Parts: sequence; structure tokens; C-alpha cells
Amino acid sequence: MTRPKGSAGTSQGLLSGDVPVTIDGLTSYLPYIKSAKVRPLGTFTARPLPGISGLPTVAEAANLPGLDMGVWVGLVAPAGTPPAIVERIHQEVARVLTLPDVKERFATNGFDPATNSPGEFAAMIRQQMEFFRPIIKEVGLTLD
Repeated sequence: MTRPKGSAGTSQGLLSGDVPVTIDGLTSYLPYIKSAKVRPLGTFTARPLPGISGLPTVAEAANLPGLDMGVWVGLVAPAGTPPAIVERIHQEVARVLTLPDVKERFATNGFDPATNSPGEFAAMIRQQMEFFRPIIKEVGLTLD
């Protein structure tokens, strides 16, 4: 079997039976989950996934407290960016994410946007780094 490339190839392999199980982002699979062509087994996120009720978390099932590997996207700025500018960007992005059509578009694609403050986002990044540091070391990876 050739290895599928990317989510599109993997999702097609899952549908055809060439791929028995996968760990991937939700977006490629949401239509197949909704049509019952694939069955989600668990989520790596700590929060429930929009539109999929009752899905257990891997952290609970595997007794891995603190595991939260949801896909996250954030804005970053160069070090030294004035705090007033960082705060203004945060406020505008948070405002846009509350617009009904934007919220609906995100939910349709399986995303639940969070509007963490810049400090909360920095703390989340640090927490993720500390959680994965021993795993990265154990398997011999390096971060660039």
C-alpha cells in the first residue's frame, strides 16, 4: 500500500478501507462523520467538538491529564511590538470572531474559536511546550 499524502488522501483511504484508522484534523472528516461513513473514536482536544456530541477525549480514555492537542491557530507579532498595538489587534480579532456569520462558518467547519488574551495565549503555548518536552526528548526529536 502506498501512503496517502495529506488529509485528503488519508480520508479517501479511510473511506475505501485502505487506511484502518487515522489521527487527523476534523475538517476533512466532518462530512463523513455527519453521514455516518466514518466513526470518530475520540478527540485529542480538551473541549467538546462543535457538532459532535458525546465524543470521549483521549486524555480521559488513556489517563493522560493535560493532553490537549486540538488544532490551534494564533496571531503572533515580533518581540517588542508595543502592547497597545497587540491589544488592539486582539480586540479586533475577538470582535470579528463574535460576528454571527463568522461563528457559523467556523462551526460548520468544526472549529470553535477561542479569543484568549495575548497573555493567556502565551501561557497556553508555554504549557504545550512543557507537556510535550519529555515526549520530544524521549523519542529523540529536536525543536528548531
